Amino acid sequence: MLAESHYRHQIEADIEPVRGTLLGLFFMTVGMSIDFGLLIREWHWVLLAVAGLLLIKTGVIWVLSRISGLDNRNALRTALLLSQAGEFGFVLFGLALITGVLLPERVQLLTLVIALSMVTTPFIIKLGDWWLNLTALDEDETASVSLRIM
Repeated sequence: MLAESHYRHQIEADIEPVRGTLLGLFFMTVGMSIDFGLLIREWHWVLLAVAGLLLIKTGVIWVLSRISGLDNRNALRTALLLSQAGEFGFVLFGLALITGVLLPERVQLLTLVIALSMVTTPFIIKLGDWWLNLTALDEDETASVSLRIM
């Protein structure tokens, strides 16, 4: 309600100095709540869940990007940039735990999957950039060979 009021800009100005601190506190509490023993005990299921999340989300975003008119390279880049789970998932799963919708063990697994998907994002982007640069070289060579033939 306050965001829609005349005081919106004043509220944003008041919150801005502590915004980074609040974000840091949020991620520290999430990090402290992760059960790394679960990663050690159930590593195969955790990695399978992370890979499944990343692959499905990348595929859906790529298809939607292509439908919206992006070329293949930009659609892939967009899909890779947005493939990880978001921090809002921490909030949703915490609420699901409090309300009793999900069991604590399931929330621990899902929290770990979200965190690991966020950790993999820089590596996925680097791998995607490498792949796009590699395929760009192949496309340039193919184009130059086809021009020489004509």
